[in-house]
Order: sequence, then structure tokens, then C-alpha cells
Amino acid sequence: MESRKVQKVGYSTITVSLPTEWVKQNSINPGDLVFIAREKDGTLRIMPSQIAQREEADEYVINADACDEPGLLERIIVGSYMLGRDVIRVSSANRLEKGHTDEVRRIVRKLIGLGILEETPKQILLQCSVDPTKFKLDMLIRRLSIIASTILSDAMQALT
Repeated sequence: MESRKVQKVGYSTITVSLPTEWVKQNSINPGDLVFIAREKDGTLRIMPSQIAQREEADEYVINADACDEPGLLERIIVGSYMLGRDVIRVSSANRLEKGHTDEVRRIVRKLIGLGILEETPKQILLQCSVDPTKFKLDMLIRRLSIIASTILSDAMQALT
């Protein structure tokens, strides 16, 4: 881990310099954009623009456990869809209830371009497929693998 000094430039700007080796490895030139992602634990992640563009869209996470009213989960998904969120993750601390899974499947059939990409006992990942350039081949293969392993796991659990 490298340490960097925080410096004040002008009246209100605070800067931190980037390591030269990292800048060269990522072909960053003066004036280029870098992206800073704020993590949940308070840390910052700095990405060159070419890597940030390859990353999946920001996910909007819905806590299914908090959706105790019938139809509430559907309304939240529709609202997220209308706001233009491309990736929506419905998750539960334990296992998604059958009612929640049914609500998700019902609303996915009604919304154009919204589909289930991953489904595990604890979460369902939805993505809007209106823009096909957002589907990378390696991501699709990884998700197919997850679906197959989930099916196998559920079959084994049902058998036991």
C-alpha cells in the first residue's frame, strides 16, 4: 500500500497525486478522466475511464424483506424501471419468499426489455436489455454458469 499526501490547491480544491507507474500502465494523460467510486465502507476506488466503462451498470438493490405489503415489490421495480435503472437486484437476508419471486416474475413479463439474468435462493438480478451493447459475452457466460449451478443446488436440496 502506498501513502500519498493530501494537498490544497487554490482556495477550495484538495488533491491527491496518482502513482506514476499506475498512470503509465493505464495510459492516462493529463486531461483524461478517471472515475472515483465511493464504496460502502467509506473507501474510494479510482478507475481509468476504459475500465469504468466496462464495469456493469450500477445496481439498484431492493430489500425484499422490507416489502411486506402485497404488490409493494412490484411497485418498487416499476418505479426503478421508470427511473431508467438498468440493473435491479432484489435480495433477501435469508431466502426469497415465494410471493416475492412470483411478484418479480409477474412484473418482468409486463415490462418491455426487463429480464431475469440471475436467480438464486437469496436474490434475483434483473437487467433492462433495451441496449444490447451492455451484454458482454463473458458476463453472459458467467451468469449462465450461475443459473446452472443454482438449478443443480436446488435439485440436490429437493432430493435430500
